[in-house]
Amino acid sequence: RLNVSVSLKSTETNSIFVPNIASITLFDCQVHKKCFACAGTGLPCGWCLYNSLCTADALHDCRNGQFANWVEDVGLCPKLSSSEYFWPPGVNNFDFIVSGENLPIPQQAGDAYECIVKVPGGNTFNASATRTSGTGLTCLPSTSVALYFTFVFGLLL
Repeated sequence: RLNVSVSLKSTETNSIFVPNIASITLFDCQVHKKCFACAGTGLPCGWCLYNSLCTADALHDCRNGQFANWVEDVGLCPKLSSSEYFWPPGVNNFDFIVSGENLPIPQQAGDAYECIVKVPGGNTFNASATRTSGTGLTCLPSTSVALYFTFVFGLLL
């Protein structure tokens, strides 16, 4: 955010005849990379849910120009909640549910979500996900995720 003052100068006389006409705030919504930072700026910025973009122009920047995909209130930002799961002994693969709030409705049929599982040590695994409600996703880890967890938990035992 940058506040600037504007004065009016005559090009004929080369003199400022109205000093400090107005104060103008210049801002760039796109510097914000997360919904909570974007919607909480106090500026006319909003978060495009499906584009993951902070903008002041929902009509042109959000998918299909739909204002329904634009969040201006921090309380409406999608978020996930922390959970603890017991890894069943001898099971190589199991689904887990991730709770959240304000999860957007997929715009296409099928699994439009993916859980990105980051584990200590920097490894990242992707797992397909199904939206079960506005507050829940079921993550379906692949066998490679399950084998990794089995290996890590085996080292911890």
